[in-house]
Amino acid sequence: TASSDDQQYKDAYETLVTAEPAFIHPTSVLSEKKPDYVVFHELFESDKICMRGVCAVEPEWLPVLASSQCTFSKPLEQPPPVYEPTSGTVKCHMSSTY
Repeated sequence: TASSDDQQYKDAYETLVTAEPAFIHPTSVLSEKKPDYVVFHELFESDKICMRGVCAVEPEWLPVLASSQCTFSKPLEQPPPVYEPTSGTVKCHMSSTY
């Protein structure tokens, strides 16, 4: 059986700005969907810490939205890097973990 702490934090999200878990407010349209990853505008406190201005994001968006929180691999050999003459840069693929 799950402990009461486990049940209390069942729908909680870990955030980068506070050590305490945060929740999607029950009035949010996302409260029933419970996406795996979200971004939010602000936190507020009611009976618990809730997120306001919540938007679901796909995991593959995290390297763009939260690159400072990701760890990137060395450039992958496949597909090979490509030179972009318009920007004067070399584009490569990398794997990342969040």
